[in-house]
Amino acid sequence: MGAWLAKGGAPRVRELLNPDAIRRRGLFRPEEVTALLRDQDRGRRTRSLHMCALVVLKLWFRLRVEDLPLG
Repeated sequence: MGAWLAKGGAPRVRELLNPDAIRRRGLFRPEEVTALLRDQDRGRRTRSLHMCALVVLKLWFRLRVEDLPLG
């Protein structure tokens, strides 16, 4: 996940984990997800596994609960 983020995956992660989307779903605190992304961007801590888990959960929720396509 870290390599994928470094090679251009970060915009897609930001799209999936944007504060408005997180707020609408209500499962996580948007400010915590934003802090996680900020830490990763600044290179202070590797948060790639946490972000991977959030992205997978977000996509699973979209497919199984919201019944929306991934695209």
